[in-house]
Amino acid sequence: MNQAKGDSLADMMLQSMHDLIGGEGEFAILSSTPTATNQNAWIDFMKQKLSSDPKYGKMKLVQIAYGEESEQINQQQALALVQAFPNLKGIIVPAGIGLPAAARALDEAGLAGKIKLTGLAPASLMKKYVANGSAQVIWWNVTDLGYLTYYAAQAVAQCKLTGTDGEKLQAGRLGSYQVGAKGEVVLGPAKIVTPSNVEEFKF
Repeated sequence: MNQAKGDSLADMMLQSMHDLIGGEGEFAILSSTPTATNQNAWIDFMKQKLSSDPKYGKMKLVQIAYGEESEQINQQQALALVQAFPNLKGIIVPAGIGLPAAARALDEAGLAGKIKLTGLAPASLMKKYVANGSAQVIWWNVTDLGYLTYYAAQAVAQCKLTGTDGEKLQAGRLGSYQVGAKGEVVLGPAKIVTPSNVEEFKF
């Protein structure tokens, strides 16, 4: 089971930052660790997009920092980025623990809204910041993910699903899914959580 394709998550984070800062200006990335495989792949994808897609031609990635999966270090790093780059407009935080920590730090420093935030985190943890327009979140419907997981597990238990590439899975109200490479079933695209749809997300 997987929530969404990695490239699509990276694409949505960059799109979200573009929308938040009006498509131009300096931004940073606050990742978890230098060895985080997923996040490094997302960062590489974003760098490629920045250099190849004219849509992002006026955006400049100034630094990649690391929060080391610590709430305190994420807060310190978010504030350090703001101090190091006086023209910084936003920070992408592709790490669940890092985004709420950065949001709290900026809020307490009176910078919420001045420095825009986006990234991956449970929408419920970021609701206040999404609602006031200082942040967006890339997330998915957790209820649907659980629902799809149940249907997939049940099909495997009943020997109706073997995990072969191309196999079909019927998942009740969610409809039909196709098994991908290595037996992976993907829920589908995440969403950019904004003030207009934040109430859809209970987790």
